[in-house]
Amino acid sequence: MSKPLPDRRKTSSREAYWRELFNDFSRHQEDHAISGWSPQGLRLRLETYLRTLPALNLAPGALVLDLGCGAGAYSRVLGKAGFRVVGVDFAWLVAGQARKRTTEGAVDYVSGDATCLPFADDLFDHVVCIGLFQSLHKHREAMREIHRVLKPGGVLCLMTLNRRNLKATLDRKLKREEIILVEGQPQARLNTYDPAQFAGELEEAGFCNLRREPVQIYPEKLNGAAGLIRLWNRLPGLGYLTARSFMVIGEKAGD
Repeated sequence: MSKPLPDRRKTSSREAYWRELFNDFSRHQEDHAISGWSPQGLRLRLETYLRTLPALNLAPGALVLDLGCGAGAYSRVLGKAGFRVVGVDFAWLVAGQARKRTTEGAVDYVSGDATCLPFADDLFDHVVCIGLFQSLHKHREAMREIHRVLKPGGVLCLMTLNRRNLKATLDRKLKREEIILVEGQPQARLNTYDPAQFAGELEEAGFCNLRREPVQIYPEKLNGAAGLIRLWNRLPGLGYLTARSFMVIGEKAGD
């Protein structure tokens, strides 16, 4: 059975809960702690994205939106690689921390809502969004907003939590999910998504040429088996059974 909730998990909205939590995280000094990841979790997600980046074929100086930028780890790497970057986070103290930590490259940060982005249509060449969708109440609105601000031919790379993971499935069946109370109604603290259904929703939002893959997040003690884990990840259907997260890449159709 689920445990009684502390007061901080009784909230007026899902976004209010996560915004308060991440603003609290902003007091930390380490990137991973500000973003709410373990050091290993941030490292593996960042490495997965960087392995993917060359295949996106972004032009030098491309304009990139880092949506849910946290402490700015991805924004800084992209800025150093010569891209122009705007990092957005709905926790204003976190966006301020990211700005303080970024000292080179054409990178800026703003506070904003993923369901109502403060940007013109058809603006960005690339949107990277890692770990944001677990906190959203209206994730399909965010999909539509990402599509709106991407240029025709622009590319999205998004990572979120995998609902098909065996542990996540078992937690739901045994009622071990962490919950929050939103206006008195229990909700899972973390949104998880079925990869195939999620890709279908992105397609409905207007994205095309979608491809997805599981992302294995494993403890440091298994680092020596990283090669075997990557091999397992490529086995059709099996990788999703153990993957904590998954990645989807898609494009906005050109004119």
